[in-house]
Amino acid sequence: MPSDESTEKQKGLHADGNADRGPIIAVLVAIAIPVYNDRLHKARVAADWANVRAYYAEIQLDYMTSGEHNNNVPDINSTQAIPGIPGAASHPFDIVTIPFLSGAEVKLQAGTYCVVWVTDGSYSISYSCKDNHTDHNLVLQ
Repeated sequence: MPSDESTEKQKGLHADGNADRGPIIAVLVAIAIPVYNDRLHKARVAADWANVRAYYAEIQLDYMTSGEHNNNVPDINSTQAIPGIPGAASHPFDIVTIPFLSGAEVKLQAGTYCVVWVTDGSYSISYSCKDNHTDHNLVLQ
């Protein structure tokens, strides 16, 4: 007749009567990690959007108060080198770091941005998520 200990191991129980939780924890971890990564990415995108909106407000206010295009605003028509876009400048531009007019710089965490000077006298900014999630893109005009 088999011992009580070997019968319990066959049932998935340890000698102390507790079930083996290893497989359950592994399944929970396998589910939790992608959910955590998705939430982390969304938080980074939200922070980027806040910074892009703040920059947009700053450059629009600068234009409204001065009435002129500010050459310190790197826009696609003057300084940004974006492959595949005709008319873009030929020297490189950092599309990840926002250079606020105050002198502060903010590095985007989950995407890139592009500023366009519109001939009607305003700016347009677009933000694109690096992971190509279309619902994480933003355009301010």
